[in-house]
Amino acid sequence: MDFLKNNFIRVPILLYLVGFVVHNSYLASYGSYEFELVEARYMLTGFGSVFIFTSMFLFVFYRTNISDVSKSYEPKILFPWLLRISSIPAGIYSILHSADFLELPFSAFGAYMNFGVYIFYSSFSLLAIEVIRGKRFQSKLLKILIYIITIPFIALLFFASSESELLSQYSKFTLYFFLGAYGIAISQDDEKKGVQLNHLDLDSDPKHEKYFSLMFALLCLGYGLFQFISIYSNHIYPYIPTALGGSKVINATVYLADSKAKVKVKIIQEGHNWFLIYNEKTSTIEKIKSSEILKVEYHMDKLPKLLK
Repeated sequence: MDFLKNNFIRVPILLYLVGFVVHNSYLASYGSYEFELVEARYMLTGFGSVFIFTSMFLFVFYRTNISDVSKSYEPKILFPWLLRISSIPAGIYSILHSADFLELPFSAFGAYMNFGVYIFYSSFSLLAIEVIRGKRFQSKLLKILIYIITIPFIALLFFASSESELLSQYSKFTLYFFLGAYGIAISQDDEKKGVQLNHLDLDSDPKHEKYFSLMFALLCLGYGLFQFISIYSNHIYPYIPTALGGSKVINATVYLADSKAKVKVKIIQEGHNWFLIYNEKTSTIEKIKSSEILKVEYHMDKLPKLLK
């Protein structure tokens, strides 16, 4: 609560900027942009994005020492850590795409999803058994099992990613997130221990070394953020409902006011002044003024219970 009190102005600005970048990165994939400064959806998008990033951070670094990451290299911490991280793509896929993985054909993708979903949703309970119960038989058995399956499970993820483009993107998203957060943790650890990296000649001015290190860090951070946001905006953001900070594509029929013609479309974005749509008849991305639309019929896959 103290953080919110001390940053009650900075937090909304941060959420707004994150939402602006994510949403325009998503629209850019369709050749469109939106630069209206006063747009409420940016705040909602920023909140949803930051919530997902925060949830991933808590999931990835739960019960690890981010103040001294070298202590996380012990097998009893490292193997459960890697197993948990490797299950994240399966968790993302299962949340965003409804599918019965038990009915998937036998393949690397089907095997990974079946095991990955179970590991993802049971990670905290399995970790509790391992940590809380200490030296009990169940704890020892679980540790041995984790040691055995971690490396094969990572290899299975590699082969499964080659069979599914979406799973491949979710794996890259997880990898960029982990490397970015892990890199920050290592830099803090080095600073705490007084370790200094020299990018220039040892006889260089310390001021120049500081500037070079700063530029190098900004370049690496910028590249990582670009890749991370690109994957998120193109492969995760479009599957999240708009009310939850996403921009889910909706099937609909649009009735035009001038000709009263009806067109089957996929609505990419619905705004105050414009609709960005995919015209199924012409297979083109189009931008239509809201004033030119007489009526919109939304095709819902599942109706709310009140309407049944």
